Amino acid sequence: MYKNLIYIEEYDIYQYFDGEKSVFSHDYLKNQASFEILTALAVISKNINFSTIPKNSVKSVKKSGLNKYLAKYYKNESYFYISNAYNECGVYHTLPLNIKKYYSLFQGIDFVIPYDYLVILFLNEKSITYEQKGAFLFIEKTEDIYKIMVVLNGINLFPVASFKEDMLHDNLNILKTKLGSKGIKIDKIVTNDGSIDFNVLFIGAIIVNFAEKDFFAFFDNIKRSVPHFENLEIKFKNIELKKNKLVSLYIAALITAVIFMQSASLFFNNKIHIENQKTALLNRRISISSKLIQEKERKILFNKHFAHINLIFYLKRFMRLFPEGVKIRDVNIVKLKNNYIFKGTVVDKGGYRKFAKDYNLIIKKLRSIRFLQISYDINKFRKPVIKFFGNLK
Repeated sequence: MYKNLIYIEEYDIYQYFDGEKSVFSHDYLKNQASFEILTALAVISKNINFSTIPKNSVKSVKKSGLNKYLAKYYKNESYFYISNAYNECGVYHTLPLNIKKYYSLFQGIDFVIPYDYLVILFLNEKSITYEQKGAFLFIEKTEDIYKIMVVLNGINLFPVASFKEDMLHDNLNILKTKLGSKGIKIDKIVTNDGSIDFNVLFIGAIIVNFAEKDFFAFFDNIKRSVPHFENLEIKFKNIELKKNKLVSLYIAALITAVIFMQSASLFFNNKIHIENQKTALLNRRISISSKLIQEKERKILFNKHFAHINLIFYLKRFMRLFPEGVKIRDVNIVKLKNNYIFKGTVVDKGGYRKFAKDYNLIIKKLRSIRFLQISYDINKFRKPVIKFFGNLK
């Protein structure tokens, strides 16, 4: 079973509906069963203020944002704003310590709203005041306490007055004087007290009756989505949770970014290493190709120089002319325009007899080689020396 309470701070008393009538208690919990759960608390207190937002400010608020406007003027208070069908706005505000006190009265209070705003919501639900211009007087009668308030165009005009029954007429007269000073005429009276003769004070006002049971049934089923004073402890905890969540998300994003950067770095380093290996392999291939090209170029140059004369063939053929024991001292080759001239010296280490034999043998072989001429001489060591001269075309 859910129980919603009305708390009258001036008398430090609680009001609830027992199913038949309103009941007042200074110590509500001692009289209640443990299965009853509190959800909402409507407060009547001089510490809760209501201020209308000037129309010229409303226009600027619409453009710049209402929350910025409220944060500027009510940043040190707990507050929430309401509006009517005519785009007129007002703000309920009080010190945060008061809201903390109201939420700490009982465990299980889901949200706190001012009593006069609860009445406005009830009248709007019954389509009594929301879309109707004019001043409405609301009077709730109970056995112990009366509560009266004035709603003008869907917004509370004065603080709620709560008093004992013997002060009813005095408070109504005071209220009439206040309204007269502002030039306000009561058009409709909404009440659950049919015993009052309102024609004496408010001539011509339409009387609308409501049942207290309906009022509390509406209160018991009120939705938490309606504007209300927030529980600051829960609000700050939620802010801290969001902050921690954001920090955790930031850290997670940072770690993810670091991992991504490391992975990217490893990927690119590996790619660079592979590319370096490919480059090194390519350089080796270029080096080998360069050597092959140089070798081919040398062969081409050699073939170019010796395309018409096979000098190697003739030199090998020439070397075979000399017998064993003969030492070739030097060979000089000179390239001319169209031919090669070569000359050299051969020393025979043997005596004259062997020299003569070798020389005759060479002369005999020279008959088949027409490009070569030889002669002999004695060197400074008195050794026989063979000199040769050739011309290859």
